[in-house]
Amino acid sequence: MGSELTRRGRIGLFFMYDYLESFAFVRDALIMFIDSGYSVDIFIPTSRFPPKNVAGMERVTMFGNPEAFQFVQNRQPRWIRKLRKGGRIYAWLEMNIFRVVLRRSFHRLLQTRHAACPYVCLIGNDPQGLVSAASWAKLMNVPLAFWSFELLFADEIQEKQGKRLKEKEIEACKAIQFAIIQDKWRSRALIEEDGLASEKILYVPNSQRGAARRQKSDYIYQRYHIEPDRKIVLYAGMIGKWTMSVELVQAAASWPEEYLLVMQSHMAREKYWAQDYLDEIVRLTDPARVILSFDPVPASDYQTLVDSAAVGLVFYSPQTSGDTTQGKNVLLMGLSSGKMGGFLQSGLPIIVNKAVIGPKELVQQYRCGICVDTPDQIGEAINTVFRDYNEYSSNAIRCFDQEWELETHFKKVIERIDQLSGRISGEGQW
Repeated sequence: MGSELTRRGRIGLFFMYDYLESFAFVRDALIMFIDSGYSVDIFIPTSRFPPKNVAGMERVTMFGNPEAFQFVQNRQPRWIRKLRKGGRIYAWLEMNIFRVVLRRSFHRLLQTRHAACPYVCLIGNDPQGLVSAASWAKLMNVPLAFWSFELLFADEIQEKQGKRLKEKEIEACKAIQFAIIQDKWRSRALIEEDGLASEKILYVPNSQRGAARRQKSDYIYQRYHIEPDRKIVLYAGMIGKWTMSVELVQAAASWPEEYLLVMQSHMAREKYWAQDYLDEIVRLTDPARVILSFDPVPASDYQTLVDSAAVGLVFYSPQTSGDTTQGKNVLLMGLSSGKMGGFLQSGLPIIVNKAVIGPKELVQQYRCGICVDTPDQIGEAINTVFRDYNEYSSNAIRCFDQEWELETHFKKVIERIDQLSGRISGEGQW
């Protein structure tokens, strides 16, 4: 390792997901870490692969971390896998053997990495990642940080396991040096829920690096063989109830024929849980009005895909189901909507609904789109946008550059980690 890397040190990220394709802001943040002289270890909730480098990022290494969030059967002897999971023997082995073995193995890994290039901080992503990172940060005497994607609210949790996780999250927050949260709305919730000091919070939206611009492409037209005179209205991301997917498809049926709705899923259909809901969407989809695709676009092509649209749809509906990430977490959407940031970066005017906090406030402040009460108002909103398209597009660019651009905000995280790095390297005592 180079002397600069050795001086800067290593960052450990306890990440909740086993893929980076859908997290453009995380990939760009990793690049900023590298550019600042750090290396990054990403520990994820699976042990299905050995350590591997992230493509295009030689200083970023992904590790399976079975200790972090769950036990993975393929690390266990085959005879153990045959035991009934709910049985007493399995439960005893899990608590007294598996946990100890996996934890010791992971501890040795961390110690080896730390000895080769010291960790300057461990960052926990979401409650599960924070709780896991907190125990190791304490054991290794390394600073702890929290990167919040999804908010967990105590009054929405029904299961004992979730309540216990929330208790551990609150306890871990007492030890953090800083927390990364998207905006003022979501930070208030984190302060109220976890007792976090406001001076520890750094605002970083879920967005990408680089200035906004309007740069038209024909990506969608070529990909789906669309006539050039159609105007593309794009929805991109998760297909589901909380993103009002059925309502959007139904609304498109009444739009003028020149408008075409493209529903682009961020993952393949077989990875979804609610297959009945997807069946309903497919049944309601009129191919003349809607293109519904479960063929994910490569991360490298995503912005070009957005560039080829004319208008972006940002719709959310908080749910009261047992999924605790779809209630208040959705209501306080704020600047956590990656699709909204992507649309604005491409200079797309956006149509948003008034049911959640954040998108409507930005649209009203910057006049970068139209707010509607219900999806059946989208058609008229699109007509309004096209009557003054250039102004709406210019305002979208201005909104992104002032509120969303990642580098402007994430440099505060780098500065805070630099301070921790200085303490550890001898400029002060941690």
